Amino acid sequence: MTRWITITYDRSTSVTLLLQELKLEPLEERRLVSRLAFLYKILNEHVTVPLDKLDLLNDRSVRGTVMQ
Repeated sequence: MTRWITITYDRSTSVTLLLQELKLEPLEERRLVSRLAFLYKILNEHVTVPLDKLDLLNDRSVRGTVMQ
């Protein structure tokens, strides 16, 4: 996305530097903030999620790995 925003399609350009230039957080951090915000909404009953369906202790697999 940073390449598209900055119209910088050269593969040798650092995406990390583009993120810094645009003052954007890395995807990993944005996902963490999103998950925490959703948890806050669940705990404060802004969204309805049955607590028996909420698995807070499960380590999610990373793309390409197999859960056992």
